[in-house]
Amino acid sequence: MTLDIIIYVNNLEKTIESLYNKIEDELKDIKYNIIFVDNSSTDKTLDLLKNIQQKNDLCIKIISLSKKFDKDTCIYTGLLHTKHQLVCIYNLDDNIQLSQISKMYDYITKHKEYDQVCLQTNYDEKSFIKKTKLKLFNKLYGLKYDSSIMYSRIMKRNVVNAIIEYTKIKPFSLYTFHEIGFNTYYMKTDINKLEDINYQKLLSYSNNKNIIFNTINLVLLTITFIYLLLTILEIFTVNNNVLLIFILLTNSLNIFLHTIFNKKKDKTYFLIKEKVGFEEDVL
Repeated sequence: MTLDIIIYVNNLEKTIESLYNKIEDELKDIKYNIIFVDNSSTDKTLDLLKNIQQKNDLCIKIISLSKKFDKDTCIYTGLLHTKHQLVCIYNLDDNIQLSQISKMYDYITKHKEYDQVCLQTNYDEKSFIKKTKLKLFNKLYGLKYDSSIMYSRIMKRNVVNAIIEYTKIKPFSLYTFHEIGFNTYYMKTDINKLEDINYQKLLSYSNNKNIIFNTINLVLLTITFIYLLLTILEIFTVNNNVLLIFILLTNSLNIFLHTIFNKKKDKTYFLIKEKVGFEEDVL
């Protein structure tokens, strides 16, 4: 079964050739395409990738982005260009061995009940502040983010299709895999690294934002009502100008909070400068 492998790279001219050679050695028993997403490298990474593609292997596909994007955008761009039944995300930031790809491939081909196999580190966050922050964030916004889950994984085509469909309403990130479900096997690793948390993007997955906004809005309206009531009853004297300013400020704050909590979801955009190797298909 053919495997599409997505690898995003940036300024790796010193290691890109050795990386490709290691992939060839490690995955010699697997049919694969490699989709390199070059994140607007400023060195010779793109040129070296083109040389590899021309001289050694037509299974190499290259996407060059027009500017530097975040990791999520690079991976998502690669996902959109896959076509085979199995897709692998090999995240160089995870610092995992290439042998893990073979292990995940063997497991998912032998266990048909799973839709994806992803890597999960045994490493535990040592910082009490970071652990507490994530717990409070998950609790407050009704999420279940787990920083031990890695990007590196192998998934079936139905998972990729679900991701593409899901990103029509919410941006792509590591948390997307939790949102779409599917039967997932978590393969433990000893990597002493946790995925960085993008709290701003993670917030876009929360369904509790309207609850928070409505609560704040209700408090502000209550304060305004009490203030007006006390003024009408002349329990204390207030200058009319002061009252008007207070009401205007309260309503301005309401509008501002409404903008924050109910703004339209940001979609994942990307700009491709060049594509190489997609016209050939030797598998």
